[in-house]
Amino acid sequence: MKEVLLHVGIHKTGSSAIQESMRGYTDPTTRYASFPEVNHSIPMITIFSADRVNFRGWRKIGLSPAEIEQKRLEYLAILEQDLADPEHDRLIISGEDLSTLSAADKEALLSFFAARGMQTRVFAFTRDPQDFAASAIQEHIKGGATSLPSISTRYRFRLEDFRKGVPEGHIVVKDFKSALSDFGDISLGFAHYRKR
Repeated sequence: MKEVLLHVGIHKTGSSAIQESMRGYTDPTTRYASFPEVNHSIPMITIFSADRVNFRGWRKIGLSPAEIEQKRLEYLAILEQDLADPEHDRLIISGEDLSTLSAADKEALLSFFAARGMQTRVFAFTRDPQDFAASAIQEHIKGGATSLPSISTRYRFRLEDFRKGVPEGHIVVKDFKSALSDFGDISLGFAHYRKR
């Protein structure tokens, strides 16, 4: 493996559709990471977050710190095995919550790949802030919310630390709406842009 492509989501930009379309994906040069979850947020946060014991996914099901550490070791073994694959040049990892890691956690993640001789590229779709807010509000209403939370894209927080940690040109941000317009399907848009 020579390159890791981190698809860091951003919420409300078709990440679930992209992840489902990539499930089990492999071609002569590229493979999708083989974690049990098709959305790689949980595995990657469990591996790289210094605050993994407070990750909402684990709190929700009541895992103990020892159980979370066991999960971390299992996920890490899968990641190391994927990276050691001699048959593919590129590994795709996709998780919208990767963009919410702390600056130190993002640095640890990028350093992990660099220490293994991997080039890392980062990819994200973003939405116009008004479209993002409208979509988020619709989602809250569908979920039965009676009051609306404060809504912010936080694009700078989500992407700036990745931009600092990879070489210039290794972070690609594309407009979600334009990709839908150009390709008719966000998964096709992702397939087009990831090959560059």
